[in-house]
Amino acid sequence: MQRQRTWIWASTTLALALGCPAGDDADIVDDGGESDDGDDDDESDGEGEGEAGETTTDDGPADTTGDPTTEPGDGSESTDGADPCDACDPLAACDAGVCACPAGYDGDGTVCTDIDECADGTAGCHAEATCTNEPGSFVCECDDGWVGDGMQCEAASSCADDPCDAHATCTDEPPGYSCACEAGWSGNGFDCSDVDECANGTAGCDEHATCTDLDGSFDCECDDGFAGNGFSCTGTAGYGEACVDPAVCASGLCIGAPYDHCSELCNQAIANDCPNVGASGFCVPIGMDEFACVGELDTGLDDDDDILASGDSATRTLGTLTDADLFHLDLPAGSFVILVEPDPDDDVELGLYDNIGQTIGILDDGQDGAIEGAVLDTGGGVVFAVVRNAGNSTGSYTISVAPE
Repeated sequence: MQRQRTWIWASTTLALALGCPAGDDADIVDDGGESDDGDDDDESDGEGEGEAGETTTDDGPADTTGDPTTEPGDGSESTDGADPCDACDPLAACDAGVCACPAGYDGDGTVCTDIDECADGTAGCHAEATCTNEPGSFVCECDDGWVGDGMQCEAASSCADDPCDAHATCTDEPPGYSCACEAGWSGNGFDCSDVDECANGTAGCDEHATCTDLDGSFDCECDDGFAGNGFSCTGTAGYGEACVDPAVCASGLCIGAPYDHCSELCNQAIANDCPNVGASGFCVPIGMDEFACVGELDTGLDDDDDILASGDSATRTLGTLTDADLFHLDLPAGSFVILVEPDPDDDVELGLYDNIGQTIGILDDGQDGAIEGAVLDTGGGVVFAVVRNAGNSTGSYTISVAPE
């Protein structure tokens, strides 16, 4: 039979678990494994006799100590397991657990900082060279006009030494050479910088263009709503489009209130000249001997339009249901009777407009054959009359102008 050994506190616990009676007569086992008056030869239910302070069981032979914090097989190896090289800076080398920064860097190995040899003066570049710091190193490069490796530089002697700036032209002039910056660049030829023509105002872009500086050059591009090469830009807004600034109009002409739209110049001596200049509406005066088209007016495809003076009359035909004819009434100051008499089976409408094309009145009684007419008071000059087909048939009519 195999035995399992356990410390005496386990036997004490066992005795209590078996319900040993409490009191003075109870045998309490002490640390020595002996009772005050017990018999060492007492048997235990047929079990083999154990040593003093021991109990025997049928369990396996594994031994345990009384230290509950000690696990079987616990060795002396370190539980830390950290590699000291893990603390090194990524740039550092590690040898036998010691971190060391590489050449060109300063620090304790756990932190490595680049040494700026150009700033601390340890680079040793030539006086005519430019020092450029790089991570862990530096570069010396001879200045324009000098040749060498940067540590040693000598004055260039000809264009073959490529002494000039990249944006300069070199010219051999024995026994030496000369450097001149290219157009769009400024400097002494050894050091050339871009000229910002947009900033210094020498680009010459149109006022309605955007200037963009480029290396050695610039670009002018017309703004939205304008067309051209950037040096000359014109508006693209056509007749009738809203405007405040005449520059936005393709014609360069903006008519103010009450129209506020782009216009075209016209000749008032020609009846209904606006369609001839790509516009529509009425040809009204805008200044000394200048006239421009305003408003919208569709007079159809025929050329029945005319200029009438006091005492004149004209007979015209309305060829379609939407046809209309425009008349310039060139009258002196006074009162005049304007009459339009259609064929008996036709209905016409008479519209009268003042010298700037604003409505005076629209006349139509809605009956076939009805004469439309009005008395017009004018201060002199051209006013306008428009005769429109207002019925469901086509035919002719007669318009007349007479003093009241």
